[in-house]
Amino acid sequence: MTWSRLDPGVKPGRIAEPVTTHRWGRFSGIWVIALGFLVFLLAVNPPVEGCDDAVLMLVTGVRPRDRFSRQLLTMCQGLREMAGDLNALNGQAAKAKLDGVLKTWIQFDSGLLQNPPGAFRDDPGAVERMKQIASLLGEVKALIDRGELLQAHDLLEPAVSLMSGLGSLVLGQTALQEFLAVEYRLLTAKPGYRGLDRAGAVAGLASFVADLGRIEASAATGSSPLFMRVIEAVTDLQTDLGADPPAHKARVAAAYARVTKEFAALKSDLLARNQFGPEDSEDSEDSGDSGDSGAPAGIASVAEEAPGR
Repeated sequence: MTWSRLDPGVKPGRIAEPVTTHRWGRFSGIWVIALGFLVFLLAVNPPVEGCDDAVLMLVTGVRPRDRFSRQLLTMCQGLREMAGDLNALNGQAAKAKLDGVLKTWIQFDSGLLQNPPGAFRDDPGAVERMKQIASLLGEVKALIDRGELLQAHDLLEPAVSLMSGLGSLVLGQTALQEFLAVEYRLLTAKPGYRGLDRAGAVAGLASFVADLGRIEASAATGSSPLFMRVIEAVTDLQTDLGADPPAHKARVAAAYARVTKEFAALKSDLLARNQFGPEDSEDSEDSGDSGDSGAPAGIASVAEEAPGR
């Protein structure tokens, strides 16, 4: 298969004006506008959450010296660092990190197709998931090449979520795989994601709520209030999306940020309750070589906090 291969001042003669209260007021207004723009950017581009350490521990900690686990960890770390570069509009640094991610992806892709674990072979959607990841990485590269850095930034978290889901599939972690699929649906229901309009976002959020209900049915009863907080936040977002006249983009962005914040709190609670604990899988033993090549062994090397986006 070849579908997943990616090629990697005062003017002279003018008397300076004294600084007056009027001019200071104008400067103050500029700062207020700049601060407001920063707040808007943070609402639209919150820090990457899909690559949090706890999820990576579950995906890569089962066999931390396994080749596929090391490669997955390396790619997620690279995408996490890229988020900070893109948010800082540092295209050159982001491009350099993406080159490293693409190189690792090609190795990961080749190894997985040449020596697929049983769980990967038996899942009819596994190859399609590989295609989705390859497509997202290719799109990120194209956006960075065109200088559309914030648009590229919006694709990182879905890519990481898909990678983590693929890792949970390879290692037979069914519960985590199902939860990450729900997370991916939320990430791709973001208004404006890849041109998604408001009606499409409302439909995507409805599917997300339905999928979340299935997760809730198997979760510990103590987590129920957190599920309700997520659903309430989604309901408010859907109301804003369906408002007439349309709600302002900044309001919609803030409402979506609230949904992701509540979802992150729910995920943390479920992880703390070991809802997605490692599952023993015979197939995980054949997922690549387990020899040590000097790559990070486990999650200890992952930074405590993600850089700002």
